[in-house]
Amino acid sequence: MPERGPEPRPASRSGCRGAEARALYRRSIDLYKKLLPYHPGVGDGLAGLAALAAGEKKDAEAVVLETRAAHLRR
Repeated sequence: MPERGPEPRPASRSGCRGAEARALYRRSIDLYKKLLPYHPGVGDGLAGLAALAAGEKKDAEAVVLETRAAHLRR
């Protein structure tokens, strides 16, 4: 029996792989930047999600607080 190639990497929680997952992440960041001035609560949530997606679990809350502070300074 011939050997099979390497197993494909598992999909992310969103079901996306590789380039598709990176594109989804970039779109979420773009959406965050557009919504922040108008809907700070939504922007805070997206900032936290972006930090989690980037693997910065410890800093997710700090990102939200920093984002909120930046918005309030405007």
